[in-house]
Amino acid sequence: MNAIIIEDNTIDLLNLESLLSKYFPEIVILGHATSVKSGIELLSTTKPDLVISDVQLPDGVSFDILNQLDSFPFQLIVISAFDSYAMNAIKIGAIDYILKPATKVTLENAINKAKVHVDQKIRMEQMSMMLQTYYKGSPAQRIALPNSEGLRFVKLDEILYCKAEGNYTYFYLLNNRKEIVSQTLKEVETKLSQYDTFLRIHKSFMVNLKYVVDYKKGRGGQVILEDNSELEVAPDKKEALLKRLQGK
Repeated sequence: MNAIIIEDNTIDLLNLESLLSKYFPEIVILGHATSVKSGIELLSTTKPDLVISDVQLPDGVSFDILNQLDSFPFQLIVISAFDSYAMNAIKIGAIDYILKPATKVTLENAINKAKVHVDQKIRMEQMSMMLQTYYKGSPAQRIALPNSEGLRFVKLDEILYCKAEGNYTYFYLLNNRKEIVSQTLKEVETKLSQYDTFLRIHKSFMVNLKYVVDYKKGRGGQVILEDNSELEVAPDKKEALLKRLQGK
């Protein structure tokens, strides 16, 4: 399992590196960052399975890093000297929250949780790819969605739109149905972008264009779907959306 550390305190950084080296040799440290800016840069050049991050950094808080990412296809362990950030950490999808100083026990509990999710993700992706290959080209094309219980099969033409929620994606379906999937929207986009009717219109949304009934002007604008959902369009996605809607 590959990991990066985001920590500006030298003592805490050395403590983490020592614990990981001594008790978790299977974890490869790809690098470490000491600020929001360097954290974003490191994540743009690496593909970690795990990120261990302090909250308070010289130029902001670690949550600022996540807010600037389209998705984060990694497990997140948040560490802090304060417990006041715990709720925010869980809301954004952190697998665990550790109070400083990290110890073998607290780190082991968190890493074991991360391993379970990483292993499950790999198995589900492999199974999903095999099933997608099997169903592709069939009259009723379906997509295999990994969830907490296994796989859920959904017809492509039943999907209205997808919404990012941290490490998860919500699928909004016809007839007011909803499915939560243990994949980031970026991972979902990789699957759905091969079909002409799906388009990423925002860092939080991917939409089925066949259900768009209206477009409202604006900096990026909004699309209105058949179920009256109103979705924001990112300014840099506007041109591609309008071309697709106009069949260009």
